[in-house]
This record gives sequence, C-alpha cells and structure tokens, in this order.
Amino acid sequence: MQTVPLSTGNAGKLNRIILIPIVLIPMVICAETTVYKSVDAYGNVTFSTEEPSNAVSTEEIAAPPMPNPKDVQHTNQEQQRLHQTYIHLKTAREQQVVKQQQQIQAAQAALERALVLRAQAQDPTDQDWQYTGHGRRFLKSSYFERIQDADTAVQAAQNAVNAAKNQ
Repeated sequence: MQTVPLSTGNAGKLNRIILIPIVLIPMVICAETTVYKSVDAYGNVTFSTEEPSNAVSTEEIAAPPMPNPKDVQHTNQEQQRLHQTYIHLKTAREQQVVKQQQQIQAAQAALERALVLRAQAQDPTDQDWQYTGHGRRFLKSSYFERIQDADTAVQAAQNAVNAAKNQ
C-alpha cells in the first residue's frame, strides 16, 4: 500500500493545496487505477491505491487512463516545434531591434553633422558680403542659398531619424 501523508491537523492546509497536484501526478502517470484520498482521526490527509481501513472519511478519485504513447510523442514534438518557432521569432526580433538601434544612431549622427554644418553656414564669411560704392555692405544671395540648403539637409536628417524610430 502506498500512502503519502501531507500534513498534520489543520495547520497544513496550504501545504495540502500545493502538494495534492504534485502527489497525484506520479500516481496518475504510474497507474490506471483508483486513488483513495482519506483523512484519519487526527486530520492527516493521505492518498493511497488501497482503501484505508482506519480513515474517518474516504474519497475515491478516479485516475484517468495513461495517455497513448503516440499522443505523448506527438505532443512532445509539437511542443518542441513551438519552442523552436518561439526561439526563431525571438532571435529575429532581437536582430531587428539591434538593426533599428544602429539605424537610429546613424541617423542621429547625420542629424548632428547637419546641425553643425547649418551653424557654420549661418556664420557669414568675408566672401558672403558684397560692398557698395558708399562703404555699405549686404549679404549676397549665395549666403541665403547656403543657409536654405543647410536647413534642407537638417530637415532630411530629422526625417531619417523619425523614419528609423518608426520602423
């Protein structure tokens, strides 16, 4: 007779709740028989394959039949296939995240360069000035074109950063 005590008295109710499935699993796997849950006069709960004679209360628990070995093998194969699919998808996602981070970093570096070039373009040089005959000076149109080109480059770089972040 196989008997498994779970607790003594009422103090171990939580232990019973946790241990019952753990105790029943090997019994269900090992045999296609009836399992008896019994409580003795002291409140000890036991599970057995034979009906105990000294129990205060007894409950029959019908154990399901053993699964078909082919079904078990099929389930194991399906579980392995699902695990492999999970690993593949997880790896692909991790690679995608790394690639996206690299693209974001490259786009941000290009944006920083464009901002520096725009700041440099906004600083007029001696060649950007045109002088009048009266000693007055004004900025040439090439200066404004250079700033407009720099602004366009900054906007394109900002768009590239946004596109990289939204992938």
